[in-house]
Amino acid sequence: MLSFYINLLGVNRGLWSYPFQLIPTMPSFAFDSSFVPVTFMLVYQWTLHHKKNIIKRH
Repeated sequence: MLSFYINLLGVNRGLWSYPFQLIPTMPSFAFDSSFVPVTFMLVYQWTLHHKKNIIKRH
């Protein structure tokens, strides 16, 4: 959610723009709100599968 609001603020203030959208019919909110949790879950599952510790390093 935080990345969505920061992006929205930057676009509205003219700090950056996107000449091409990834999927024009879908707003960027869906990507921003799902990208971070899904990425975290995939990394977490990978660490469990490879018996690595995601919390602390040895």
